[in-house]
Amino acid sequence: MPQFEFSTYYSQIFWLVVVFSFLYFVISKFVSPAAERIFTNRNNVLETDINEASEMTSVAEELEAQYNAELAYIKDITDNIKKEAKISLDKSLALKLLNLEKELNVKAKKHSDDIIEATEIFLHKETEASVNLASFIIEKITHRKANEELLISCYNKVR
Repeated sequence: MPQFEFSTYYSQIFWLVVVFSFLYFVISKFVSPAAERIFTNRNNVLETDINEASEMTSVAEELEAQYNAELAYIKDITDNIKKEAKISLDKSLALKLLNLEKELNVKAKKHSDDIIEATEIFLHKETEASVNLASFIIEKITHRKANEELLISCYNKVR
């Protein structure tokens, strides 16, 4: 078997040392520094991004706190405005309701007085009103003029 032959060991060891030395030199001078730069840059970028993200997070939290504070302040203001508007509307409504009740009472009193007055006029002029009504009914039914003197005498007899 050729791999166990001692005469080729020295040349195999020589080329092994040469190839591995060459590979070590290439890797240590070119590949390893390039990879180290890449990893260092990547690390720096990640650290920078993480720092920026934490700064942005703190800024966002501050902004959210300001937003919530302003929102609460505005909510308090709007609640106060709603309360003031409700109080104002309630006062205005109560005043209008009071005025309407007064107006209603005045009109009710006026109409009540008108009814009483009309009743008194009817009672004083009952005969004349009854005769006029009877005359009107007779004229509509018979299409002839009614005898008012006869109606007055009939009314006085019935009364």
